[in-house]
Amino acid sequence: DKNNQNHIQIQGELHANLMNYIPLEWDIRNPSTPDGTVVPKIQDWFNANALTGPSFKSNFDINHDFRNMIDYFLFAEFIMATDCYDYNFILTSRNGIKFFITPYDLDTTFGLHWSGLSFDPPTVSITSISFWDKFKTAFSTEIKARYAALKTKDILTETNVYRHFSDIAKLIGIEKYQEDFTKWTEIPSNNLGVTTPYGTGGCYTSVSQIMDWTKDRVIWMDSQYT
Repeated sequence: DKNNQNHIQIQGELHANLMNYIPLEWDIRNPSTPDGTVVPKIQDWFNANALTGPSFKSNFDINHDFRNMIDYFLFAEFIMATDCYDYNFILTSRNGIKFFITPYDLDTTFGLHWSGLSFDPPTVSITSISFWDKFKTAFSTEIKARYAALKTKDILTETNVYRHFSDIAKLIGIEKYQEDFTKWTEIPSNNLGVTTPYGTGGCYTSVSQIMDWTKDRVIWMDSQYT
């Protein structure tokens, strides 16, 4: 509801400090005309993130949905969505107290650099951000248990990744892929030696490349969360 001052949604505009609300780093998307109560409600989420010691864990569920946060953590880790560590996500609240986190703009995933010019190794962690490092430390047991459950349910697995990408490829079809390649001849992730505003390079991505990368990522995930 655009007029409800408890229906709050903010979107990152810059790589943000998750333990200190800096207005320039965020866009308030909802409500359409925030009153004086909105920013303090947003600040409460960041203040909760900044808590230390036992207080961080014991108060966590006041301003966060724990299942939402732990699943987001493992999702971002599994596909290595580096832009989603502190930037490409949306925070949404329906009561002005508890916020839910949702990813968006998943261009930097499965190892492909955001520029499309190269691949990143499958060893970068969301815990490079101090908030997520604190989250992992506080909820290590719960994270490992949830990771095991999601593997058992065939969600965070190579098989499930292949299933999704294979289904997408079949849905689009080879003819449409060929038309796409013909139209967009300078896509860096389908060329070598392409010059873009972000540099010169290029690589070839494919379902096979994604699966090779995912296999190594699963090995890394297992080393961290089992």
